[in-house]
Amino acid sequence: MQELIGAFARRSLAELVEAAPQSAGIRSWIQTGSFYVDAASSADNVTLKNVSIGQFLSFQGFDFARFAFSSLESMAYCRSDPSRKRAISWPMLKVYYAGFFGGHAILRAVGQSVVRLEPAQAKKLTEIGRMYCGNQFIVTAGTFDLRITQNADRSVDVSLKRLDETGGAHSIFWRRFYSFLNEMISDIAKVNDPDAPSVIAKLQELQSLLTSKGSSATGTWLSAIRNQINYQHEYGVWFPFGASDPDVRYAARIGYPNVGNTRLDFDAKKEPLRAFCAGNLFIAGLSSDLSTRLASQATKRSAPFVRNWQRPGAETGIL
Repeated sequence: MQELIGAFARRSLAELVEAAPQSAGIRSWIQTGSFYVDAASSADNVTLKNVSIGQFLSFQGFDFARFAFSSLESMAYCRSDPSRKRAISWPMLKVYYAGFFGGHAILRAVGQSVVRLEPAQAKKLTEIGRMYCGNQFIVTAGTFDLRITQNADRSVDVSLKRLDETGGAHSIFWRRFYSFLNEMISDIAKVNDPDAPSVIAKLQELQSLLTSKGSSATGTWLSAIRNQINYQHEYGVWFPFGASDPDVRYAARIGYPNVGNTRLDFDAKKEPLRAFCAGNLFIAGLSSDLSTRLASQATKRSAPFVRNWQRPGAETGIL
């Protein structure tokens, strides 16, 4: 479904894959980068101004690359062992991480992220913020929604909004990813993207899966199933095995996903394992195909991400 990849690519930071390489991500940039804190900022909603787009992309690009590669590697090694075909617990968990890492990569490609600020970064923001907001300004550690706004002078504003940490890191991420899909659907409809109806329909189908079995509108269903598999040992995927034959056969066929051919219409109540696999495969495939598109469109062919993206694919046979 190339129109879906195109919709994401048009909203991505094309220069992300060409940025000068860094050895650390956004948290390191907050501690070492150049910016000032907008005077209207609060402890839970901080805006960083006068940020060089090139400097930001170097650190954002590091985080994008590590998640894109991690998703691809997880995808490469999530097939079940033919000699132990009913032992599908670890394939289930690996495919989850392919989707989880892939979702993180997608957010970063479009200039967003879910970032955990530790005390060191909170201290740096507090020190700079007090110069513009007064001594009452204090930022504490926590998880933040990061977004950028591009300005006409090639600078960017970086906003950091504190997120509700209910449910832990995975639930935080999936709630944010679900709201991101809402934003994508709204923007695609507003600007009347090519093939907008089919793209929107596919994203809504993914949203429906993410809210399966009473996950409300939070989009955390994949994380809930992962917890049930990993911690409660449910669904018969651990010894003594009890997963159905169709589930076992589906797990045995897990491989590099073609986004356009990945079914998302499994009944999560009757076919939870197949629905779980399909959702993660779809997101991992979207991350991989988007990364391939961005690398293929890059003008700086010697950029590390562009040069390296084909290597894991060649080594594992999935690209």
